[in-house]
Amino acid sequence: MTASPPSPLPINALRGFTACFLAQMDAEAAIHQAEGARAAAERARQEGLLAVDHALAAVAGFPATLALVLDGSSFRGYPTAADGDGRQIPPSAAADLGEGLWLHHTRVAASAIAPTRDVTTLVAPHAVDGYQLIAISDDASLARALIGLGLHHGRGCSEAFIPRQR
Repeated sequence: MTASPPSPLPINALRGFTACFLAQMDAEAAIHQAEGARAAAERARQEGLLAVDHALAAVAGFPATLALVLDGSSFRGYPTAADGDGRQIPPSAAADLGEGLWLHHTRVAASAIAPTRDVTTLVAPHAVDGYQLIAISDDASLARALIGLGLHHGRGCSEAFIPRQR
């Protein structure tokens, strides 16, 4: 009987299989990573759009001022972000009001009774601090803030005509 040639060692066959398997795993990992990045980008886009919707709802509380001049195209929405300490910053929306003023709106966690509350802020340039943040809640508080900033430009508005907060 003649001896047959020795068959290749199993390790040689496994080496070829392993290289192909690893290449396939790398390709699948790249696909999953790209899908994850797309999903994260879509979540961020949706959060930004929702933040704009919330801002528009808040602006409706300013019927004599902001509601007359701002619409959905006025705002840019921002998704949840993390600050330098890793704390979560909730989604928000901002609108450029001109003359260095910005309107910023966000919803923040409040309590178990009212899980969120709207925070609308006028962001104004400040010579020393860069910007100052002024919380506003209605047309009257906006008017008082603008007068305090000297931005009423003498258009007939005086403090005597601004309703007092109740």
